[in-house]
Amino acid sequence: MKALYYLSSLATISFAACLFVLSPSGQTAEASVITEADHLLTWQMEHGGWTKDMPEIYTRDWNGNEPRSVWTSNGQELGTIDNDATVSEILVVAEAYQETGDPRYKESVHDGIDFLFKLQYPSGGFRQVYPQRGLTLPVPSGIQIT
Repeated sequence: MKALYYLSSLATISFAACLFVLSPSGQTAEASVITEADHLLTWQMEHGGWTKDMPEIYTRDWNGNEPRSVWTSNGQELGTIDNDATVSEILVVAEAYQETGDPRYKESVHDGIDFLFKLQYPSGGFRQVYPQRGLTLPVPSGIQIT
């Protein structure tokens, strides 16, 4: 029963991305979506997430040196779902996969969804960033985290 709860919690976030990945495409690929997805692949961090508040960076490839995130903790760049970050990027990359069938996009979408699983607390809620930053406090039983 607990596993079902966790899956249903994540379903809300990843449902649209899964539809893009699993749906057959009947449309011609849009060059702008493909270009943006190509840029997004370079900005995706090793843990599978993306940053927020920096949409201008996705108009070009990551140069390999500059920070990929506005947040860091203990020397690690943090990904987030705050302000639809990561979820929005997953949807763009999923659309590019739907249009092209390019396995790089599919792998990126899977990495992004795996990132969403990493964000989920055992109670079913989601932390704002990953890897976790700062002090970890226990959550009292009976408290709902969303």
